[in-house]
Amino acid sequence: MVTLQTFYIGIRTDNLPGKGTTSDPFDGSTAEKFDKLMREFPENTIINLLEGTFETTGSASYNEINGYYVKNGWKIRGRGIDKTVIKKISFPSNTGGNGH
Repeated sequence: MVTLQTFYIGIRTDNLPGKGTTSDPFDGSTAEKFDKLMREFPENTIINLLEGTFETTGSASYNEINGYYVKNGWKIRGRGIDKTVIKKISFPSNTGGNGH
């Protein structure tokens, strides 16, 4: 049986990175920060998104530089409809992504 790691991401306003716990969630307040966290999480991880709108540049197949791939065994959980939102945004053309 695979043991799942659990992390929490929030929209932080204190400029602290957080530790990924319920009381000290990672900072996902920008697309850059959110996507970086998502790239770094290993397989078999539970990712809990707290309330808020999390911006992302999306899939690495679309944005090789800043995007991420969903990995095997991930479970992504939010706080409910209209409480947790993941919003795809365009990435700047100067990031080096393919832009299609």
